[in-house]
Amino acid sequence: MAGRTFHPLTPDRWDDLADLFGPHGACAGCWCTYWRQPTARIRVAFTDENRAAFKAIVDRNEQPGILGYQDDRAVAWCAVAPRRTFPRLTAGRFLLGPDAPGVWAITCFYIRRGHRRQGWMRACIDAARDFAASRGAAVVEAYPSPPTPGSGAAALYMGLPQAFTAAGFREIGRSRRGRPTLSLGLVQPPAAGGDRSRSI
Repeated sequence: MAGRTFHPLTPDRWDDLADLFGPHGACAGCWCTYWRQPTARIRVAFTDENRAAFKAIVDRNEQPGILGYQDDRAVAWCAVAPRRTFPRLTAGRFLLGPDAPGVWAITCFYIRRGHRRQGWMRACIDAARDFAASRGAAVVEAYPSPPTPGSGAAALYMGLPQAFTAAGFREIGRSRRGRPTLSLGLVQPPAAGGDRSRSI
């Protein structure tokens, strides 16, 4: 874990994200827009369009996730934001109930080649939890899928169930399609003047 730090994705860190995602936009030109677009507007293969759409989000300083750094280079990405900011997620079959204030969602991971299988996913989950708590989240959800034989890294972009359960998440049910919803309740930091939980 030495040399690892996490930071919200702010406009001044865009170039770090672009370097991490590379010319293919992390996966098939997605640029982390898959869950942020209504179903009718999905453009997974339209790299330039998706890149521009995600950069606009970053330029507005919405801070749609966190970057993990090894020393000074971004090597991991985790999308974590209020659940309502993911239109396709909230319109799909993944949720067990209506949206509610204070519910955040972890929807995506991307880890640079050469840094995978080194604990980055779990580290991202912990950092995403702290980030969400520092922004007032009451609950963080995740929707991982168990790996299947022959599945590659791209198939694990929503995370591994065991990584979330190891971080304290618990399964609260399954969608009609069988995807689990895992949930973690957050303890809010105390008022100014008190001790604060670890945050990024």
